[in-house]
Amino acid sequence: MKIHLLCFVSSLFFALGVFLPCLEVDPQYGSFTGAVKILSPEYGEKKVFSIVSGIFDLLSEGELFIGFILLFFSLVFPLLKLSVLWSVHASRVGGEVPGRTLELLSHLGKFSMLDIFVIALLVLVLKGMPGGTEVKLLPGVVFFALSVLLAIVAKIKVVN
Repeated sequence: MKIHLLCFVSSLFFALGVFLPCLEVDPQYGSFTGAVKILSPEYGEKKVFSIVSGIFDLLSEGELFIGFILLFFSLVFPLLKLSVLWSVHASRVGGEVPGRTLELLSHLGKFSMLDIFVIALLVLVLKGMPGGTEVKLLPGVVFFALSVLLAIVAKIKVVN
């Protein structure tokens, strides 16, 4: 597969991955679920999050630490990797030697799966909530993961 096509599809999947719904959380409170849904229905409602909406919800609710971690590792870092990947590829196509940009891409590549790890950790935390809270993965997670995997393949091809 051509490198520019890999970069394009990875970028497209990244955009889809961060804006499409990725998690559906159905809070459960064990034997108290029925009572909670009657007394405080807003606590019993299913909630659907995209990566972007989840980050903004966390930040707006004052959860700055986890909000900024997710912002960095789920949006900023992958965007930086894709930008550097595009830059190295453009340099190679133009007949230039990418030099420092290629070196930066190699350093960023060491953390390639970190963004997926952060999402997986978030799912684990939610699944571990007491009361049987259910978490469903939605298409956004699939697109996000595919974006990371395609970027890894493109990086390998552009470096070699």
